[in-house]
Amino acid sequence: MADVKDELSPNLVAALATELHRAWPAFPVRRFEADAATGLAPLALMQRVRHITAALAGALPTDFTTAATVLDRTADSPTSTGWMTLPCGFWLADAGIDEPHVALPLLARLTPRWSSEWPLRPFIGAHPDVTYAYLHTWAGDPDKHVRRLVSEGTRHRAGLRPTLARHR
Repeated sequence: MADVKDELSPNLVAALATELHRAWPAFPVRRFEADAATGLAPLALMQRVRHITAALAGALPTDFTTAATVLDRTADSPTSTGWMTLPCGFWLADAGIDEPHVALPLLARLTPRWSSEWPLRPFIGAHPDVTYAYLHTWAGDPDKHVRRLVSEGTRHRAGLRPTLARHR
Protein backbone atom coordinates (compact mmCIF):
# COMPACT_ATOMS: atom_id res chain seq x y z
CA MET A 1 0.00 0.00 0.00
CA ALA A 2 1.32 3.45 -0.92
CA ASP A 3 1.88 6.16 1.65
CA VAL A 4 -0.68 8.97 1.80
CA LYS A 5 2.14 11.42 1.05
CA ASP A 6 2.44 9.81 -2.38
CA GLU A 7 -0.87 11.41 -3.32
CA LEU A 8 1.22 14.58 -3.73
CA SER A 9 3.28 13.27 -6.62
CA PRO A 10 4.75 14.50 -9.90
CA ASN A 11 1.57 13.22 -11.58
CA LEU A 12 -0.54 15.39 -9.27
CA VAL A 13 1.76 18.36 -9.99
CA ALA A 14 1.21 17.81 -13.73
CA ALA A 15 -2.56 17.59 -13.25
CA LEU A 16 -2.56 20.82 -11.22
CA ALA A 17 -0.44 22.51 -13.90
CA THR A 18 -3.01 21.45 -16.51
CA GLU A 19 -5.84 22.95 -14.46
CA LEU A 20 -3.95 26.18 -13.92
CA HIS A 21 -3.03 26.42 -17.59
CA ARG A 22 -6.69 26.00 -18.55
CA ALA A 23 -7.60 28.78 -16.13
CA TRP A 24 -4.73 31.03 -17.23
CA PRO A 25 -3.07 30.19 -20.57
CA ALA A 26 0.09 32.10 -19.58
CA PHE A 27 0.69 29.76 -16.62
CA PRO A 28 4.33 28.56 -16.84
CA VAL A 29 3.57 24.83 -16.91
CA ARG A 30 7.10 23.50 -17.45
CA ARG A 31 8.70 25.76 -14.84
CA PHE A 32 6.02 24.97 -12.28
CA GLU A 33 6.27 21.22 -12.90
CA ALA A 34 10.06 21.32 -12.58
CA ASP A 35 9.99 23.44 -9.42
CA ALA A 36 7.18 21.51 -7.76
CA ALA A 37 8.38 17.99 -8.61
CA THR A 38 12.11 18.48 -7.99
CA GLY A 39 12.99 17.26 -4.50
CA LEU A 40 9.46 16.04 -3.75
CA ALA A 41 10.24 12.34 -3.20
CA PRO A 42 11.96 12.44 0.22
CA LEU A 43 9.49 14.89 1.76
CA ALA A 44 6.75 14.04 4.26
CA LEU A 45 3.11 14.87 3.51
CA MET A 46 2.92 18.44 4.81
CA GLN A 47 6.42 19.19 3.53
CA ARG A 48 5.18 18.17 0.08
CA VAL A 49 2.18 20.47 0.43
CA ARG A 50 4.49 23.35 1.37
CA HIS A 51 6.93 22.51 -1.42
CA ILE A 52 4.19 22.58 -4.07
CA THR A 53 2.76 25.73 -2.48
CA ALA A 54 6.14 27.46 -2.85
CA ALA A 55 6.33 26.45 -6.52
CA LEU A 56 2.80 27.73 -6.99
CA ALA A 57 3.80 31.08 -5.47
CA GLY A 58 6.60 31.33 -8.01
CA ALA A 59 4.32 30.56 -10.95
CA LEU A 60 1.13 32.53 -10.27
CA PRO A 61 0.80 36.24 -11.08
CA THR A 62 2.47 38.42 -8.45
CA ASP A 63 -0.69 40.48 -7.89
CA PHE A 64 -2.72 38.56 -5.30
CA THR A 65 -6.16 39.43 -6.67
CA THR A 66 -5.15 38.42 -10.20
CA ALA A 67 -3.68 35.14 -8.95
CA ALA A 68 -6.77 34.46 -6.84
CA THR A 69 -8.90 34.92 -9.96
CA VAL A 70 -6.83 32.20 -11.66
CA LEU A 71 -7.46 29.82 -8.75
CA ASP A 72 -11.13 30.75 -8.75
CA ARG A 73 -11.37 29.70 -12.40
CA THR A 74 -9.92 26.28 -11.56
CA ALA A 75 -12.85 25.71 -9.19
CA ASP A 76 -15.13 25.56 -12.24
CA SER A 77 -13.34 22.47 -13.56
CA PRO A 78 -14.77 19.11 -12.46
CA THR A 79 -11.23 17.65 -12.58
CA SER A 80 -9.79 20.26 -10.22
CA THR A 81 -10.40 18.29 -7.07
CA GLY A 82 -8.81 16.33 -4.28
CA TRP A 83 -5.23 16.64 -3.16
CA MET A 84 -4.31 19.11 -5.90
CA THR A 85 -6.40 21.81 -4.27
CA LEU A 86 -4.60 21.58 -0.92
CA PRO A 87 -1.52 23.56 -2.01
CA CYS A 88 -3.90 26.11 -3.57
CA GLY A 89 -5.55 26.65 -0.19
CA PHE A 90 -2.20 26.97 1.55
CA TRP A 91 -1.12 29.49 -1.08
CA LEU A 92 -4.27 31.49 -0.34
CA ALA A 93 -3.43 31.50 3.37
CA ASP A 94 0.16 32.58 2.70
CA ALA A 95 -0.33 35.15 -0.05
CA GLY A 96 -3.78 36.32 0.93
CA ILE A 97 -3.49 36.68 4.68
CA ASP A 98 -3.78 40.45 4.31
CA GLU A 99 -6.66 40.12 1.82
CA PRO A 100 -9.25 38.14 3.80
CA HIS A 101 -12.21 39.48 1.80
CA VAL A 102 -10.70 37.94 -1.34
CA ALA A 103 -9.11 34.82 0.15
CA LEU A 104 -11.87 33.62 2.49
CA PRO A 105 -14.65 33.41 -0.13
CA LEU A 106 -12.25 31.54 -2.38
CA LEU A 107 -11.42 29.07 0.40
CA ALA A 108 -15.16 28.45 0.77
CA ARG A 109 -15.40 27.94 -2.99
CA LEU A 110 -12.52 25.45 -2.98
CA THR A 111 -13.60 23.50 0.11
CA PRO A 112 -16.14 21.29 -1.74
CA ARG A 113 -13.14 20.10 -3.80
CA TRP A 114 -11.00 19.38 -0.73
CA SER A 115 -11.31 20.70 2.79
CA SER A 116 -9.89 24.18 3.38
CA GLU A 117 -9.81 23.71 7.15
CA TRP A 118 -6.03 24.07 7.52
CA PRO A 119 -5.71 27.14 5.28
CA LEU A 120 -8.63 28.76 7.14
CA ARG A 121 -6.92 28.69 10.53
CA PRO A 122 -4.33 31.45 9.90
CA PHE A 123 -7.17 33.84 9.10
CA ILE A 124 -8.78 33.14 12.48
CA GLY A 125 -5.59 34.25 14.19
CA ALA A 126 -4.83 37.21 11.90
CA HIS A 127 -8.36 38.55 11.31
CA PRO A 128 -10.68 37.02 13.89
CA ASP A 129 -13.55 39.50 13.52
CA VAL A 130 -13.61 39.32 9.71
CA THR A 131 -13.17 35.55 9.69
CA TYR A 132 -15.89 34.93 12.26
CA ALA A 133 -18.30 37.08 10.26
CA TYR A 134 -17.70 34.76 7.28
CA LEU A 135 -17.97 31.68 9.50
CA HIS A 136 -21.29 32.87 10.88
CA THR A 137 -22.64 33.22 7.32
CA TRP A 138 -21.14 29.91 6.19
CA ALA A 139 -22.76 28.05 9.10
CA GLY A 140 -26.06 28.45 7.21
CA ASP A 141 -24.67 27.82 3.73
CA PRO A 142 -26.70 25.44 1.56
CA ASP A 143 -23.49 23.53 0.67
CA LYS A 144 -22.71 20.93 3.33
CA HIS A 145 -19.00 21.22 2.54
CA VAL A 146 -18.97 24.93 3.38
CA ARG A 147 -20.86 24.21 6.62
CA ARG A 148 -18.27 21.50 7.36
CA LEU A 149 -15.51 24.08 6.82
CA VAL A 150 -16.94 26.04 9.74
CA SER A 151 -16.84 23.09 12.13
CA GLU A 152 -13.55 21.59 10.95
CA GLY A 153 -11.76 24.92 10.57
CA THR A 154 -12.62 25.99 14.11
CA ARG A 155 -11.78 22.79 15.96
CA HIS A 156 -9.21 23.38 18.66
CA ARG A 157 -5.66 23.29 17.41
CA ALA A 158 -2.56 24.51 19.24
CA GLY A 159 -2.37 28.27 19.15
CA LEU A 160 -6.04 28.88 18.37
CA ARG A 161 -7.65 28.46 21.75
CA PRO A 162 -7.23 32.08 22.97
CA THR A 163 -8.62 33.40 19.68
CA LEU A 164 -11.61 31.07 19.77
CA ALA A 165 -12.39 31.84 23.40
CA ARG A 166 -12.46 35.55 22.67
CA HIS A 167 -15.21 35.12 20.09
CA ARG A 168 -17.67 32.89 21.92
